[in-house]
Amino acid sequence: MKVRKQLGIRAEPAAIYRALLEAEVLKACIPGASSVTGSRKDGFQVAVTLSWLKASLWGGVRMTNLVKDTSLTITGESKGAAQGLAKAVADVVLEADGQGGTVLSYDVGIEVGKLPAHLGGQLVGVMARKMANQFFANLRKTVEARANGTPEGAGKPGWL
Repeated sequence: MKVRKQLGIRAEPAAIYRALLEAEVLKACIPGASSVTGSRKDGFQVAVTLSWLKASLWGGVRMTNLVKDTSLTITGESKGAAQGLAKAVADVVLEADGQGGTVLSYDVGIEVGKLPAHLGGQLVGVMARKMANQFFANLRKTVEARANGTPEGAGKPGWL
């Protein structure tokens, strides 16, 4: 399953790029995230509560293919008891819009594991797509709030 979108963000590409590499920004952006620890170098560990699944899960997020202020790949996948539930790989491109903002393009590939596919993979896939879109909407709000000097996470939507 693929998700491709573009969105405008009222912040410079460098500010968005830096934000994507920070644990606290990831926590503000990942729907349902209760904690994010780690670093860009070693990867991030994420605890997520999915109310639609009535479960708390944990997973890992890695940043690769880093081209400073221009692009990166974000890979997120379930770990532990939820290992194999889903994996998402997002290729992100940041382009200055010529007006002090950025056009962020993302192309997300979502893989649903064998057991979830058997038990309702379409639902898991739809929810994973919704989470991907919500992540980037939350990123826009978080980065624009930083640029405007408002508190981060203000008005962050939860996960269902």
